[in-house]
Formats: sequence, C-alpha cells, structure tokens
Amino acid sequence: MIEADLHAYFDGELPESKRAEVAAWLQDHPEAQAMLDDWAMQAAELKASFPLGEGLTLRPPAPRGFGWQAIAASVAVAMLGAGGGWALRGAMQPVATPSPVQMAMDAHLTFVSEVIHPVEVQAAEEDHLLKWLSNRLGGDIQAPDLASAGYTLLGGRLLPNMGQNAGQFMYENTSGARVTLYVTPTPDATQAAFQFLELNGLEAFYWVDKDMSYALVGQVDKNTLRGLAIEVYQQLI
Repeated sequence: MIEADLHAYFDGELPESKRAEVAAWLQDHPEAQAMLDDWAMQAAELKASFPLGEGLTLRPPAPRGFGWQAIAASVAVAMLGAGGGWALRGAMQPVATPSPVQMAMDAHLTFVSEVIHPVEVQAAEEDHLLKWLSNRLGGDIQAPDLASAGYTLLGGRLLPNMGQNAGQFMYENTSGARVTLYVTPTPDATQAAFQFLELNGLEAFYWVDKDMSYALVGQVDKNTLRGLAIEVYQQLI
C-alpha cells in the first residue's frame, strides 16, 4: 500500500471501491491502522490547543512527512495563514479540557449529517468493530441493540479523546433520525447516575459506569432519548 493511498483514505477522498480495499488491507496491518489512529488523535489535540480560523481543516502531513513534527509544522503554517498574530495570541492562553459529554456532542455534530460515510465500520462487520474498539479502548465494548425502540445500528468508529481513545456507535430510525452512543475510558472517575445536558438544540444523557463514560446524544424528543439511554444502560450493566 502506498503512502498516498493512506493519506487519501484518512482524508475521505478515495472512491468507495478503493476505500474498501484499503480498509481490508488495514485489518491485516495493525501497525498502519495505529498510525492512522495517531494522526487523528494528534490532529484533534492540536485543534483543541490552537484556535484556528473558521473552516480551516487540519490535515496529516504530505507523503514522506509522517510524524508529530511534520503535523505540527503544517499546523504552524496554517495558523500564520489564518491570521498569524491573533492565532498565536490565542495559543498562549490556557486551554480548558473538554468533558466526555462535550467530546460526545462534538463528535455527534461532526458525523451525524454524513450521508456516504456516517460510520467507519458498517454494522455488517459488527464483530470486527467490537473487537477493534475493545482492543483500542481497553475494555469489553458492546453495541446495545435498540431495534425494539425503532433504532438500527449503522456501525461505529474510533475517535481520539484528549490523548486517549473513544468509540462512537451510530443508530438510525425509519424516519432518518440518528442518535450516537459515545464511549470512552475514565478509570479515575467515580460512578455517576444519569445526567442531562441540552446545548443549542442538541441533547445528551450521560453517565459513568465500570471505569467507562457513556453519552447518548441526539436531536430527538427528550423522553425518547431518556428511554433509549435507559435501554442502553440496562444492556450494558
């Protein structure tokens, strides 16, 4: 597999047939998949640390430029092109650490409107998805079955979470409404019952159980989302 293909795969620029070929190749080359995961994590951490201009996209380094140094250099160039001094001024200020539920809501907004690539691994490959996420998150990760509530699993993906990993499962009902379940390890957190957060029309029920934080996010009726969250919790305990 050539480096250019991996970069195009990372950017979502490959045609579907080629993307499937690269995805299959990555299953047999975990070291390459780990490198892609690191790119995503590093880009997310840099984005959180540097207030870039609106619409500016962080990209992995060009072919032959693997590594943290190359990514950091590309971000520095982007900052100068997006306002220079003001961006650097912001970078000197302390950065608040987002909570898991904030990360969950951001991830939901990023992927919920995707038509072609709403998930990274389709539900048809659920066994592979669960094994992959369990390995990367360090726990027994399960995708709750919400079919009885009218929501079908579309699949899921691995996400960065401030130096750790997180998983996201996406569900959809027959009307096209989508909810996402965000899971991330929080070994130092204390057990927490359901909490609710509403922000700009987006709602989330979140809780901590067995060293994992969960957040169910959607733009659906609050009672519907609560019922789904209870169903998720009951299946995971």
